[in-house]
Order: sequence, then structure tokens, then C-alpha cells
Amino acid sequence: RLGYRASFVISAVLGCLAALFVLRFLEQGRGGGMRRLRWADFRLLWRNSRFMAVALLAAIPSKIALTGFLYYAVLLHLKAIGNEQGDIGRAMVAYGAAIVLLAPLAAGLVDRARQRSGFVLFGGLLASLAMLLPYFDHGLWAAVLGIALLGIGHAIAVPAQLALATEVSRTEVERIGSGTVMGLFRLIERLGNVSGPLLAGTLMAGWGFQGAILGLSGINLVAVVLLALMLSPVATRARGGEPS
Repeated sequence: RLGYRASFVISAVLGCLAALFVLRFLEQGRGGGMRRLRWADFRLLWRNSRFMAVALLAAIPSKIALTGFLYYAVLLHLKAIGNEQGDIGRAMVAYGAAIVLLAPLAAGLVDRARQRSGFVLFGGLLASLAMLLPYFDHGLWAAVLGIALLGIGHAIAVPAQLALATEVSRTEVERIGSGTVMGLFRLIERLGNVSGPLLAGTLMAGWGFQGAILGLSGINLVAVVLLALMLSPVATRARGGEPS
């Protein structure tokens, strides 16, 4: 309604307000004992197989689904089947609406839950299945439903991922601090942001949109299965740890 230029200006203002909020409320809480990140921190967490499993098999696939499926493949698909820009934009809102409505509720449940891995696995499974809907139906509404279900899956899984990552790395948190552990987790997670569009584009170039979403869904589904095996009580006992 306002045009491109006004929309960009409003977005910039909101970004500045977010930066001011961080400066005003979060920077004040920083203590004086923070230290710089070291390569030894990477090596320490690399040896924690459960932490790496959550990072590589949950966080990265979630970002691949977000940037590869939602921000790349679905946009091109909806444009290719004749939808206008406005319709495509409104379809994308389904993801954000699901996150805004369900993420706070899911985060509260995660905080009270003892089995946080269940949230990660269920959300990842739902996201994998959501990406298959446009494979079976090429229409706009199938894509909208798939986008909404992807948002629901991420609203359930993403809040639990960081909690689970810190939970399975309690020893490392005691040694290098929770901030360092969370920062490294987010750094690894960004690999999914970068690789998502590259992977989706490669799959689309070779096998078209149908092959791309089938491949992206398959990657997420395989990751969920492997993560379930890595976090299973049998695997945990074999490593001498506590089930999460």
C-alpha cells in the first residue's frame, strides 16, 4: 500500500529500534569476565558428539529448509505457475504468522519439558513433511499450507534446539561459558543459511522444482532420523552420558 521506498524506510527504522533495544537493555547486563573466542573452544565442542549432532542434524537442516525451500524454491515456483507478486508475498506471511503465534507457546513448553529432544524431532519431522505438499499439488494453496506447516514445525523445533544444545554440553558450558557455547552453535547454524539457496538452486538446475523440494525434504527427513539415533538412550549409554 505504501510502495517500495516507504517499506524499505520502515524496515530500516525497525532495525534501528532493535539495535537501540539491544544497546539499552542487553548491553547493560554484560559482565566484565567475557573473553575472546579461541580455536580450543571449537575443538572442545567438536568432541561432544551430541552437541554436534544437534547443530549439524537439527539447526543446519532447519536453516536449509528456511532459505532453500521458503526463500528460494517456493518463490520461483509460485512465480512460474503465474502468481502475482502480491499473492506470493501474502503466501509467505503464513510462515511468519505461524512463528509469531506458536513460538512463544512452544518456548514455554520447552522450558517446562524434560524431554526437549522430542520437540526438536517432532518439529523437524513436521517441517520435512510440510515441504512435500507442493510436490503432490502444484497449486497456490498447497504451497501456502506447506509454508504454514513449515512455520509450525520450526516454531516447535527451533526454540528447543538451543536449549537442547546447551543441555547436552553442560561440561563445556562450565568450562567456556554458556555464551560461548551458544555463539558457536549459532555460528554453525549459519552454514544452513548459506548452503540452503545453493543446494536448492543446484537441485532445481538438475531436476527441476519437484526434484528440488523432494531433495530438500529428504535431507531434512534423513537428518531427523540420524538425530533420533544419536540422541537415543542406547547411543547415549554407549557414550557414557545421560539421556536428554
